[in-house]
Amino acid sequence: GTDAPFRIDVQPYQIDSMPALHSGVFCESDGKWLLIGGRTNGLHGFQGLILFPEYTQNTTIYVVDPSARKLWTATTDAVPAQIREHINSSNMQWVATSNGMLHIIGGYGYSNVRDSFITFPYRTSVRIDELINAVTNKTSLNGLFKQEYDIRYAVCGAHACEAQTPNHMRLIFGHRFDGIYNREDNGSGFTQQYTNSVALIAIDSTSGRLSSWQSVSDTLNYHRRDYALGHSFSFRDKQRYVTAYSGVFTPKKNTAYTTCVDIRNDSIVHNSTINQLYSHYHCATATFLDTLANRNHTLFFGGMALNHPDSTSGIPVLDTAIPFVRTISCITRFNDGTFRENVVGTLPSLEGTNAYFFPAKSPYPDMPVMQQNSRQFIGYMYGGIISPKPNISQEDPAIST
Repeated sequence: GTDAPFRIDVQPYQIDSMPALHSGVFCESDGKWLLIGGRTNGLHGFQGLILFPEYTQNTTIYVVDPSARKLWTATTDAVPAQIREHINSSNMQWVATSNGMLHIIGGYGYSNVRDSFITFPYRTSVRIDELINAVTNKTSLNGLFKQEYDIRYAVCGAHACEAQTPNHMRLIFGHRFDGIYNREDNGSGFTQQYTNSVALIAIDSTSGRLSSWQSVSDTLNYHRRDYALGHSFSFRDKQRYVTAYSGVFTPKKNTAYTTCVDIRNDSIVHNSTINQLYSHYHCATATFLDTLANRNHTLFFGGMALNHPDSTSGIPVLDTAIPFVRTISCITRFNDGTFRENVVGTLPSLEGTNAYFFPAKSPYPDMPVMQQNSRQFIGYMYGGIISPKPNISQEDPAIST
């Protein structure tokens, strides 16, 4: 739309030896980024045996200081096999909690221990400051990670976040996928099951073990994976919460969702009033607040979408193949709960899918505050998939990187 209250400008930022990763754990602590797992190639293939080749798994842990443009590395080779395989996986969920713990849940990848591709049924936890210190000081990683098995942890393509209640976190949507993906064989080579749920997980603060698991199910509206999760803030009751935007695939029509789901401390609300035109797959997202007008602006950087704006008229053009796009879109939420969607910028190329956004420091956790009438740095977009063409899944996914 032309009534967008701002424009987004994207500039390259060079850090030497920076890895090209997507779909991993990307968290921030005290100005440093911690990068674990994920993949080093582009879009996965859709047929044949080597769709997620082992050599394109990321087996290095990176610590990055973006302001000093410094980088440290440590290999996961010496970590015990069951833990190593889990943290080297992709599309896992993770939570960096306010007490300094990192919890990595699920994720998909090859397990030598089980000699097959699986969704890992583990939660692996580590103290973030201890891991960053070990990587930057080149000391051993052994003994830092703790792992717990529970088959309910076998989820990928979801999101996890800290809940308002201490020692609780949420695991939102996602699916369990075991075997080798092949869209040509009607699913005989794999099993797939969506969770269709939002789970509230409690971890015992003394033992570090799972103490309770409660879930709410909805087979129609929660049948989602690979969606974007945005932070939200209610100016009416001063509450932080999260919003799950779009995602794939609807049970009946096998297309993307255009609605969103608000996950608050005391309620989960499906918003059918929104019809999200842009950004239907997981991409870098950022929420920032207009504290004068009491609005949330949630940005979606590229990714994949059912629509893209026509280059001349700006009118949305539908493409049901959900191609890669360059669109930077924004969903504004007003104080009365209504929504407006605008196009606020364009990326230099077809990128953003499975990328991550590191927000600039702010008094509101994870959410920069909009400064009026100014040019403002709101954060960094890192990693993700870049593609030379919008639709490559039918052609050759390997041409993406």
